Amino acid sequence: MIIDSWLRLRHSALPALATLLFTTALFAQEQQNLTILGSTASWPTGRATFVSETDVDGLRIRHTRVDDADCGARDFLEFSGPLGPDTTSVIEPFLNAMQPCGSSASRGAVILSSGGGAMTDGYALGELLTQYGVATALVQGQVCASACVAAFLGGSPRYMLENAWLVLQSPVRRPGIGIDCENSQEVDALKEYFAARLGEEKGGLLQERAMSNCTAARGWTIQPLEAVALGIAEADNTPFTQQLADGSLNFMAENATRPGVITTSSGLQYEVISRGANADAQSPVATSRVTVNYHGTFVDGRVFDSSVERGRPAAFPLNQVIRGWTEGLQLMKPGDKFRFFIPPELAYGEAGRGPVPANTTLIFEIELLEIGGSN
Repeated sequence: MIIDSWLRLRHSALPALATLLFTTALFAQEQQNLTILGSTASWPTGRATFVSETDVDGLRIRHTRVDDADCGARDFLEFSGPLGPDTTSVIEPFLNAMQPCGSSASRGAVILSSGGGAMTDGYALGELLTQYGVATALVQGQVCASACVAAFLGGSPRYMLENAWLVLQSPVRRPGIGIDCENSQEVDALKEYFAARLGEEKGGLLQERAMSNCTAARGWTIQPLEAVALGIAEADNTPFTQQLADGSLNFMAENATRPGVITTSSGLQYEVISRGANADAQSPVATSRVTVNYHGTFVDGRVFDSSVERGRPAAFPLNQVIRGWTEGLQLMKPGDKFRFFIPPELAYGEAGRGPVPANTTLIFEIELLEIGGSN
């Protein structure tokens, strides 16, 4: 549902709320079957097979096989959750089960999403990934922190897609997380590992930047462009995204290049479907009450909420909906029909809501019927 606060729904809107509550379990199950662990990206519909899955101390691991025209199938290993001392031994059987692509020695890619763990556990996993010759990747919405950064560096090549983050948490001194910056042995080990993976120059720069953030509570966040500049990630993600042939991995970036799509400074994207008859009409402001018809889907086309399908328009104050709606409807006039592409940070973000999982890009077709009205 697009309303930000359930408590603000009018009593007469309860049938819509009931629809959402009854469909949440169904869509949660579908999303679990389609979404790459810890991300907003989906596997190609009808082409992905889940070979095996397990959960060890909060670390969820899944072996996924995707149909591929070049080599029959490509294997991917997804994991999401904290790394621990047993992670390497748990993951190795999964790596063994990954089939090389055709005659290639490559065993595919490991897709990581992890809040971290002890750096020593990250080093061990990174060494294992190097041994098996796998690529590593972060896709949309994934965060790879502390020990996960070390593991990520063990892959070759390494890919970071849009809206993914590396977080080097060297300053955190809680047991089992990051490194103790005052422990010279741990600091030296980190330096040696960076140098082995990135070379003396870039590894030394990464070490210097990490240690300079030792007093920062949240560590050092590295976004894709910066990761490319530091030699951490490949500049061209095409070899990875082509393996999946699935637009949802780079949906917003690719969508922005389509003719007619406009991107605002906030990252909201929209296109005009049709214009109303009165070009001189006023647009709503953030405090306006509006009446609309809307149809909401995920990027793979699945419907999660639709006043059109319910056969009843919705009315609400514009300042009580998700940010993408508040901004987008102020671009419209009564009678206009737009299509909005709303990134997670302008929708339900990391929390998600109802049938919408965390970190999910949403698409809405919205017709602004009138400014005002009741529901």
